[in-house]
Amino acid sequence: MSPFTYWLRPTLMAPLLAMVWVGSPLLAQEADAMATVNGNPIPREQLVQRLLADAGASLLDKLIQEKVVEQAAAKAAVTVTEDEIEQQLTDVRTSLPRDKSLEEMLTEQGMSMVTLRAQVRMRLRLRKLVGDFKLDETQLRNYYTGHRWMFEEKEQVHVCHIFHHNEQALKLMKLKLSRGVSFEELAKEVRERAAAMLAKGDPPDQGEADLGWITRELTNLEAPFLELAFRLKPGEVGGPVKTDTEYHLIKVIEHKPALKPTFEQIQAKVRETVYAQELQSRMGERMAALMKEAKIEKMLELPEVEK
Repeated sequence: MSPFTYWLRPTLMAPLLAMVWVGSPLLAQEADAMATVNGNPIPREQLVQRLLADAGASLLDKLIQEKVVEQAAAKAAVTVTEDEIEQQLTDVRTSLPRDKSLEEMLTEQGMSMVTLRAQVRMRLRLRKLVGDFKLDETQLRNYYTGHRWMFEEKEQVHVCHIFHHNEQALKLMKLKLSRGVSFEELAKEVRERAAAMLAKGDPPDQGEADLGWITRELTNLEAPFLELAFRLKPGEVGGPVKTDTEYHLIKVIEHKPALKPTFEQIQAKVRETVYAQELQSRMGERMAALMKEAKIEKMLELPEVEK
């Protein structure tokens, strides 16, 4: 995950950027409709007042932070380029699930690209103000000792299975396997039969699935299934094995043994983890110090919204 991703928070910022202050010329203008409902208008002033009441104070605080960091960066001759901002946005996009775009995520969180870019720019400036630092090996070893579980991996198997309500049907499939039919061909036949039953409006009595990587601990699979899956070698097919609702043929694609790496084996990963946490802490401390040093006066008066 990009170090900037977690800074994205739900907000009503974007509409406020152009109309924060009560008493601005915008509010003094004749109210013009932002929408109509059955011919009845919702005036601009009502929208602005609601936005100010809901998010005005929090937005102003964020703008103050951005201005404080901007001034500190200018004083220290710290610059942030558009290329650096674009790289951070690329990192955020890379960290998202494949089926979600950055624009979709921003929409879900009620944030504009303008606001995101402002946050990224502020954090890049703050990062440069903090500067680089070094971690000693004792610090890294202490972290590894206290968080060893974070770097350990459970035993895992990658499994596919064919399931059926009738045990005899799976025994016949296993016989086909012994005669040279591949597991994948059987799975395709099962998938096609299940689809045909659904097309007729009948509930399928069989199916197949690639379950991906599973562990003994983090799964809702039943014990008989797990025992067989972890006993098989890669490429082997076992079963039928019975669970509460059906019978299964199981094929193991790949097996990963449990890993308990030593400090020396994962020192680079430990360093990366500790560095990121230390950087976040230092950035928070620097921001707090800058805010304390700054002379800040707030003139925002929040309106009372009609109920």
